Amino acid sequence: MKMPKEMEEGWGLTHDSTFLYSSDGTNRIFKINASDFSVVDIIEVKDKHGKAIHYINELELVGDYIYGNILPLNVVVKINKDTGIIDKVYDFKKLYDIQMQFVRDNKIYWDSSNNVMNGIAFRKSTNTFLITGKEYNFIFEVKLF
Repeated sequence: MKMPKEMEEGWGLTHDSTFLYSSDGTNRIFKINASDFSVVDIIEVKDKHGKAIHYINELELVGDYIYGNILPLNVVVKINKDTGIIDKVYDFKKLYDIQMQFVRDNKIYWDSSNNVMNGIAFRKSTNTFLITGKEYNFIFEVKLF
């Protein structure tokens, strides 16, 4: 199946019972009909002041919010799926610091331009999120609410 023509690239993907939600590295999240893969709506991600927030990457939908990371930052944002407004920003620099300490201690090659935080998954059984990144040696379990 071809990617919708409105999208530049496929970066992140999540879903609810009816729609897919996909990011393409811009400030847009595409609400996609799961049956025919047509774009139903385009959600523009903005902060509370109306500034567009770009490089939306990995996505995870929980309730009325889409959680996504922003490249190349070590943050996850909580996005209202109806308005695109960021409700909260979670800073995970401490998790990145743990990974970097491990890299230094074990003398592991690290490509900082590619090995970025970009993994997020909701764990319903514990009401927590799993956070990781490219080439990360850890999966961190955190509460984000």
